[in-house]
Amino acid sequence: MSEEDARPWRCAILIGPPNLPRPLADYLSDRRLICRAALVPSLLEEGYTPEAVIGPLTSLDERRREEIHNARARILTPADEHVQTALELALNYAITTGARDILLLGLVMDSLAESLGNLLLLARAEWGAARLTFVHGTETGYLLRHGEAAVIESAAGDRVVLLPLSPSATEIVTQGLEPPLRNVNLELGRIAHLVVVEPPARVWLGAGRLLVLHR
Repeated sequence: MSEEDARPWRCAILIGPPNLPRPLADYLSDRRLICRAALVPSLLEEGYTPEAVIGPLTSLDERRREEIHNARARILTPADEHVQTALELALNYAITTGARDILLLGLVMDSLAESLGNLLLLARAEWGAARLTFVHGTETGYLLRHGEAAVIESAAGDRVVLLPLSPSATEIVTQGLEPPLRNVNLELGRIAHLVVVEPPARVWLGAGRLLVLHR
């Protein structure tokens, strides 16, 4: 890995067709791009060339394969396609090449199993070096780990959901949300439903892993 490759960087990972409330350009600005091969044609049409593609490229026509080759994009292929998922490959590449701010798009798929698998995969310890954010429709999600906090740029009246992705998420503290939480513990499977009353709201996590979702 070169010194340049090892520098911290921001990236976007497209796992499936993104469901976004604003143009894709608003999300990809200043971010290097990793995507599945099936999304390459539409991204190239919009003027985006991925740095890495989750392959194989057999779904692409010859012209698209040549464009990817000429761009020197990295092709990521699983050692075992029955074990490694596209998201796992993308996160491994992003983290090992220095990504510290990762935006995830297209995590929610048509398949419930794939959608749940993608969300649960985020909780694994090996992604701990990076801040993980995802967007689906009008909802934005943040993954908090031990001692981390999230600032929620949302309007008064908007709903916020806290969902543990570990056996327990402990010492949760909130600001600008109702009902207020003060050193609250949430067990796996329990969900806290809150409302923004004083934006920007904030959520702090003592220990564990916590998914923060807001509209």
